[in-house]
Parts: sequence; C-alpha cells; structure tokens
Amino acid sequence: MKLRHLPSIYFSFRHSVAENVYDDFFRYPVEIHLVHRNTKYSSVQDALTQPDGLAVIGVVFELAPDDNPFFEEFYSTFSSITEAESDFTLTDPATLLIDFLPEDISRFYRYRGSLTTPPFNEVVDWIVMEDTLPLSEAQINKFGELLDSEGSSIRFNDREVQPIKDREIYRRSGKEQSPVNIDTSEVVDENIQDLELSNYDSPLREFVVQNTGKTAQASVKTKSGEKITISGAGLSGTYEFEQLHFHWDLDTMEGSEHTIDGVGYPVEVHLVHRNTKYTSVEEALAHRDGLTVIGVLFEYENCILSLKSLQKYSEPPSSPEYVLSFSPLSSTQILDQSGHCRL
Repeated sequence: MKLRHLPSIYFSFRHSVAENVYDDFFRYPVEIHLVHRNTKYSSVQDALTQPDGLAVIGVVFELAPDDNPFFEEFYSTFSSITEAESDFTLTDPATLLIDFLPEDISRFYRYRGSLTTPPFNEVVDWIVMEDTLPLSEAQINKFGELLDSEGSSIRFNDREVQPIKDREIYRRSGKEQSPVNIDTSEVVDENIQDLELSNYDSPLREFVVQNTGKTAQASVKTKSGEKITISGAGLSGTYEFEQLHFHWDLDTMEGSEHTIDGVGYPVEVHLVHRNTKYTSVEEALAHRDGLTVIGVLFEYENCILSLKSLQKYSEPPSSPEYVLSFSPLSSTQILDQSGHCRL
C-alpha cells in the first residue's frame, strides 16, 4: 500500500460557516483542509485526473473563550501575507503538522466527494474528524486581515452544502459533490481501519504560509526530507500531504464547510493528500482515487496548540511576496487521531 503525500494546508471561513454541515443545520465558523496526493501519482496535476488521486482531512474549529496557543506561530505570519499571492516562510518552526489535528483521530466520518473549489473535481476521499479544535473569536477575526486580489478583506470563503444524494457516510467507532451535512443518525457504522499517520510528528525544516487571495494556505518540508503520508481508514492506497488551508466566515461565525447534524462551526481546516500513484495534484484531479482530505472542525474549547515561538517572525516584510523561513513543527500537533468520519 502506498502512502499519500501531504503538500499543503488551507482554511475556509465565514463568521459562521464551515463547509461541511452536521445533522442538517449546524455549521461551524472555520474549517481547515489538509490535502494529500496519492503517492502513485507524481504531482497534484496528475492526481486531479484520477478517481483515487487525492485525500483530504477536514478539521472544524469551534469558538473558545481563550486564544489557542498552538496557532500563535501560524498567525504571526499574517502581517507578512496581507496582500493576495504573497507568502511567508518560517524556518525551523516550533509548529508541527500534527498540531492541526485533534488529539484523538480514531473517530471520523468518511465519504466520496469533490474539491470544494473550482473545478470541483469528484476525485476526493473525505475524512472529517468528529472531534473539533478551539479558536478564540479574536483568532478567527484575524483571517479578515487577508486581502483578495481586489484589495478587499476575505470575510468568508466557504462553499454551500451539497446534496448527499445516494451516497453513504461511514463512521469509524456532479453526483458526489462536497461539502455535505453529516447526519449522525444516518451514518453507516463500518469496521473501518484506523487512520495511519506517517511522519506527521516529524520536525519541520520549513512552514510556508501563503495568502492565495481566497484563503490562508500552508505547505511544509520535514527536516529529514521524508514524506508525510496517511493510509488505512478504508483508503485505496497511500496518500502524501500536499497542503492545508482554512475555511471561515467572519460575519456568521459558522464558516466550516462541513456541518454535523445541521450545526456549523467557526473554522474548518482541510489537510489535502495526493494518492502516491499519481505524480501531481493536477494528475490526481482526473482520477476518482486521486485525493484524500482530512477535515478538522474548530470550536470554542478543546485542545490547545503552542505557536509562541513564531512571534519573533511577526515583523512585516518589505514586499508582499516576502518569504520567511523558520524552524519546523511536527504534523501530529495538528491532528486528533481518535475522531474521524469517512464519507
């Protein structure tokens, strides 16, 4: 079994909208997506053409009374990426990729779906974590510091919930569009394997944060040079981490793209992974098994991450495309491995 490579991370947000919905009506403020490419494909472009090309982990954030210290280092880069298409590289960061996942990753939902951004390729295995992560209202509002290509604040970037149609959503103890509402009364209990993480807790050499003009996105490089991958959880192969990104809504505080039992969360993070049998995300997008995404929801109170070491890099760069390098974080600081759902 080949692992999927994880190249990048990005966020979706509205003040009240995660992309996935739970039990028909509940949405969360922010959602992060961790994108992984199937390692049998050499690039994201290649994986985008394959049904097993990508895997995405989605994590939803809930509002918390206090700041989540694990994200301080991440947020310290925002003053340097205000302009669209600018980025900032942290060298030897304290942050680890595992910080973007709940502590318990054994509980999750899994389903077959699509990209939640154009061209909406239906090539994604979605893994949405049942457990959420906390962010304060002040931290969620920081996403509003990012500007789009027209110089306006990016106040939300989530996609509306799509019909589930005849798909089944499995729970771990076109026609397939994403995000979806997860109705926990109708999910199918299945003896799904554990989600296996490889090198998620490896120290990082670089943590690059970019304002794409639509979201905050991040990619990483490990100090050892080893690939960060996921497998198990009913996936068809090994998927390599490509990127993570966030979804949020600053107006409604329910910016998560996925909802659970109709409830939205403040923030959702997506960790996107490419099937390793494809060489690029572009290739994976053309294949049904091209991508797997891990989704993690953020809420007001839960686990806490520490990114204070990034504050020393908070000085704004001289140009919008300035890149800063910092010491790495481990991937496991992002994930809670006990709660995931496979759709």
